[in-house]
Amino acid sequence: MPKFDISRGTKKYYPDVNTINPDIWGKKCFVIAGGSSGRRFDLKLLDNYFTIGINFVYFKYDPNIIFMIDSAAYKRAIQNKKFKISTALKIWCLYYNYEMDDIYYLRPCGRYGISRSLEDGLYHGNNSGYCGIQLAIALGFTEINLIGVDCNTENGKWHLTDNWQHRPDMLRTMNDFREGYEKLATEIKKTDIKIYNLNEKSAVKGFPFKTFTEALNVQ
Repeated sequence: MPKFDISRGTKKYYPDVNTINPDIWGKKCFVIAGGSSGRRFDLKLLDNYFTIGINFVYFKYDPNIIFMIDSAAYKRAIQNKKFKISTALKIWCLYYNYEMDDIYYLRPCGRYGISRSLEDGLYHGNNSGYCGIQLAIALGFTEINLIGVDCNTENGKWHLTDNWQHRPDMLRTMNDFREGYEKLATEIKKTDIKIYNLNEKSAVKGFPFKTFTEALNVQ
């Protein structure tokens, strides 16, 4: 998997975007969120594509970027060996106003909208998956393929891995997430950005569906 040539620095507030140039990678990226549908994808097929992994995705796959807004998820991550040895660029949207070492921080600029630059900050949607899409947009990608954006269960499971904590209010939380995704899907239609959901069974219906094979351009 191609990796970054970037010097890290404690409490550096955004990475040099020239190291994440879509003109080098191509305009396509994959955002791997935490939904359980991701369990049926062969994520190793993404090795030659730019990938943003949300929260605990690194248990299943080492993406180009590990991205979080959840402080509890990050506190668990920094104690985990897979997270520590990952060569991914680690970025956290500073939603809870905590600062931790060995991570790049991006500031939030509001709940809903379309993020246009790292410097201006990211719309967070109160959801790491939503905010991860905003990161992809701010980095300049114009085709964003979504894995694990479900907001429902598959085979009785909510999440890609068993490392996510099940919340008693999960259904209400997922309904809130779904509403945020649908708002983004409506707004994104006014732009030249294409976002595809690779899960045909997802509760999020606003983004057009594309198969994994189609997203990979496999003939």
